[in-house]
Amino acid sequence: MNSRDPAHSDVEAAIARVLAAEAAAVLAVRSSEIEAQQYLEATRARARRISEHTSERLQRICLRIEANCAREIAQISATAAEVAVDFEHDVERLNRVVAVLAADLTGGQG
Repeated sequence: MNSRDPAHSDVEAAIARVLAAEAAAVLAVRSSEIEAQQYLEATRARARRISEHTSERLQRICLRIEANCAREIAQISATAAEVAVDFEHDVERLNRVVAVLAADLTGGQG
């Protein structure tokens, strides 16, 4: 094969096409890698935002639960204080409670 041989120029043209295709493939791979990296960074940023948002929501939920518990405890304490009986100073009431309890325990036999 010499440089004037038509087969030689066909081979050179084929080699040139292969090299051009290879160069295009390399560029496509690089472009895909860059695009994949951008998607990865965007996805990580979105995951961070979701995590931060979730953390903030959980903090608000915890604060609401704590506030509700404090309110319930305050209501229970207030109710307990209202119905608390000072048996030390209310001997008559204590005697009535003991009598009722004794009657319940003994079936009314006193």
